[in-house]
Amino acid sequence: MKGSLFEITVSKPIVRKQYFGQVQAYRDGVALVSGLGNIGYYELVEFDGGATGFVLDVGEETSSVVMIEGSPKVGEACSAVNRVVAVPVGDQLLGRVLNALGEPLDGRALAADQLSPVERPAPPLYERVKVKQPVETGINIIDMLVPVGHGQRELILGDRQTGKTTLAADILINQKGKDVIGVYVSIGQKASDIAALISGFEAADVMDQVVMVVASASDSAVLRYLAPYAATSIAEYYMEKARK
Repeated sequence: MKGSLFEITVSKPIVRKQYFGQVQAYRDGVALVSGLGNIGYYELVEFDGGATGFVLDVGEETSSVVMIEGSPKVGEACSAVNRVVAVPVGDQLLGRVLNALGEPLDGRALAADQLSPVERPAPPLYERVKVKQPVETGINIIDMLVPVGHGQRELILGDRQTGKTTLAADILINQKGKDVIGVYVSIGQKASDIAALISGFEAADVMDQVVMVVASASDSAVLRYLAPYAATSIAEYYMEKARK
């Protein structure tokens, strides 16, 4: 794991001393840690044995740390490092295939402009604008009956093998040549299905408008959990860039 991916400058740095703790229990990829003081959600914790995790639950006496890498032992010391889980963002991500930690899966090096936390507060209502610009999906029945706008959330619901992935891929392909960037997150799919999807984007010549965030069926539960958060952070970067 590339530790540099987690180095991020928070807009309002937390000024406090470094807190230390000790593993009280470990089971199924989750460590129960005591003594970490006022640690926050998604803050990274490093263990003396080399393992790394992030806080997902905070209690009065103990905190639950979900492991990203390694397996700590009961009694092992750990410390909060005052950094949060973050992913790289920037125009360099266009056309790339990444995992839930922002690490490239396509065999090429990645140099990003900046890092963005995978979890951050939603903007207040007074900062949001009305949905007023349409997104043409290229599928006539959707554009006529269920028009979609920039900034609008729209669910695609259906049973297995009903064409949800094909529909989403077709919508991204139909954005070719338009000022639209797609961030596609794949969770729990087979590697062969993901490869076929990427090949489809490349054949349609739209891969340079798409960022793929992949947590396949063979990846850990932690990566599958983080994948949608990472993809959302990447998408929000492009949203905020356009806003400015």
